[in-house]
Amino acid sequence: MKTIEIIVGENIRMLRKRKNLSQEKLSFILNVPSVYISKVERGIISISIKKLQDFAIGLGTNMANILMERAQRDDGRVIEPIEEIYRTHASRGTYSPKYRGNRI
Repeated sequence: MKTIEIIVGENIRMLRKRKNLSQEKLSFILNVPSVYISKVERGIISISIKKLQDFAIGLGTNMANILMERAQRDDGRVIEPIEEIYRTHASRGTYSPKYRGNRI
């Protein structure tokens, strides 16, 4: 089982790469040393709730997306959280609230 530090670090790395940001650029946005970003992404250090919020704002997401454990398929591809699926279908016009299911 992955630790919360590993989950948070992997999610931050994934979100950073999706935004095409280097660790140096993200460290500039967050006003922290790039070594700090590296340690967070590798799960070496824990971050405070305040820093989690800073990362979420800097990456243009919410704290839940950083905390959420993502499942991986056998081929290594990441299965996205359900909220991402909703957003994708809503932007394509294929989203139907009828099939939304229970939301937390």
